[in-house]
Amino acid sequence: MEKEYNEEEDEDELLPEPDMENLGYISKEISTTNLINSKLPKLIEFLTNDNGKFFKQLGDIINQEEKIKRFENLTIIFTIFKNIFAIADQSIIEMLVSDQFYKITFTALEYRHYFYIKSTLMQLVLKISSNTENFLKILILRTFFLLMISKLSRRL
Repeated sequence: MEKEYNEEEDEDELLPEPDMENLGYISKEISTTNLINSKLPKLIEFLTNDNGKFFKQLGDIINQEEKIKRFENLTIIFTIFKNIFAIADQSIIEMLVSDQFYKITFTALEYRHYFYIKSTLMQLVLKISSNTENFLKILILRTFFLLMISKLSRRL
């Protein structure tokens, strides 16, 4: 369950420290801030402060989430990184591909595939449900689901 973040707790802090419970909030805030030019410099400064503390924390979360195989949070982390790259700030991009952070960055970006497989499964379900008998639906979905799991487990 995603915990609520109270903005009044710390007026100076643009984003909370990332943890497993507030990834959705962080993703929304980065996406929103990316559209508001007046907040963008503050976001860039926040992300690059403390030698990339924010990215180190995300790296720790990635490791924890991979151990417990919580792919939904890993997909949210992918979205966070995608939104950060969309800012297109040279200092952030240089930090993300530096020796210190490139493994975290590329690991986060790998979870785009989970989102793609999940959405492909949903499209398949919609197609099958419209013109197939129940037994055949279950057989096709089970096969596709097992294929999806085997592909994901090979990646981990």
